[in-house]
Amino acid sequence: DTLPLTEVQNIVNTRLALEIRDIPHRPAEDYAPDWTFTEPRWAWRVIAFDWGLQSTRAWHTWDELLKFQGGDLFGVHGELFEGFEPPKLPACPDVGCKVAQARAWLRENARNKPPEAELSCRPMKEVLESKRANAQERAVLLRRLLADAGLQTRLAFATRHWSAQLDPSFPTLARFNEMLVYLPGQPGLPGGAW
Repeated sequence: DTLPLTEVQNIVNTRLALEIRDIPHRPAEDYAPDWTFTEPRWAWRVIAFDWGLQSTRAWHTWDELLKFQGGDLFGVHGELFEGFEPPKLPACPDVGCKVAQARAWLRENARNKPPEAELSCRPMKEVLESKRANAQERAVLLRRLLADAGLQTRLAFATRHWSAQLDPSFPTLARFNEMLVYLPGQPGLPGGAW
């Protein structure tokens, strides 16, 4: 039995679905033709992995996936930091003091929001107006404050211990639920620090 072919279209993809039931088995006689002449064959390929609201193309590498996301988070594209006025933090002589000043400013101006299912980041102006920030927003703000103070900084996605990446070789941001700030070794900080 073959049920009708269904088609669902969206802006990017067209999905076709066909359900086939009760396909007869191949006779096992020695004189039967090879299965390639009698059995149906299917060709398919994975084009994307959908997880919640995020869709990741199957052929992306980690570098390609993070390239655009990194531009957003570092303010290259401008949307996150539009209208953001960097605070004037007191001058500090060393790395430890600069980190302490930035963290104190965050505690006062962007308190913790309850955790969310997925990482998301609102514009920093909106975050500061609400005085509440999720983990990703706090990490992005902390990185910006430290960079403005003259420190080298990096952002790192992480997955909490009670969840895990489904397949580390398949790049997707959907399973990450934490963001960390890393300071690589630099003057005043011989080893890196998280």
